Amino acid sequence: MGRQMIMLNRRKCLSLAYFTEHPYSFIKMVNDYGYECEYVTNGEIGTIKYPNYKEIDEMLCSYVGAETMVEINPDWEYYTRPPRK
Repeated sequence: MGRQMIMLNRRKCLSLAYFTEHPYSFIKMVNDYGYECEYVTNGEIGTIKYPNYKEIDEMLCSYVGAETMVEINPDWEYYTRPPRK
């Protein structure tokens, strides 16, 4: 699966190559944890774009069966997210 750093809303974000015709389940899961993600597809390939936070990276990578950024690069640095209220 392809992994890369991208810019989303002027912040560095992650993208994860993943195709599904029904992205609503993982979008809801992400939203329930207070994050936002974007799913883009052309009908044959898809990409999930999301903020560079450890919790969401672990969540989505577990969901799609991919390695997290830290598993790929042990020196990877995530953003620190303020505590949820």
